[in-house]
Amino acid sequence: MANYALLADEAIHSLAGGVKVFVGQRAEGFYVDLCWTTACRQKADVNGHEGVKAGPWIQVSRLGNPLVNEVLIPMSMKDH
Repeated sequence: MANYALLADEAIHSLAGGVKVFVGQRAEGFYVDLCWTTACRQKADVNGHEGVKAGPWIQVSRLGNPLVNEVLIPMSMKDH
């Protein structure tokens, strides 16, 4: 690409309220902002009462390493 800066500038558009948007490709070919998120569930299931949860909320997933859980760990092992 001879003049990428010019091409990138052409992809920036102004919207109402002073908002600017860019639609196009950047140097990073794949980016998902999952870093440092968390997923929680309640600690215990109440036996005999389907769908009833109890206990404090505990962390079950920490996505500090993006896509490790989603890509490298098979579905059968996600709860281990």
